[in-house]
Amino acid sequence: MEQSRAATAAKVLPDRNLVKIQGLQARADLNGLFSSVRNLPIRSDERIGVEVCASKERVWIKRKNIVPAP
Repeated sequence: MEQSRAATAAKVLPDRNLVKIQGLQARADLNGLFSSVRNLPIRSDERIGVEVCASKERVWIKRKNIVPAP
């Protein structure tokens, strides 16, 4: 199952793909920031590892809270 989630994420969000963070409540300070997808397995809670471009902070974010960057 873990491989299946990782494979799905890789198809949708390849490593280093640029995405925009949106809709966060606990970390609203990250909303609107761009980040790059990290080449990590998706966690069991369905979060994807990303690195915020401006700060280089690495965070785990739900798929519904990231969109491809324009």
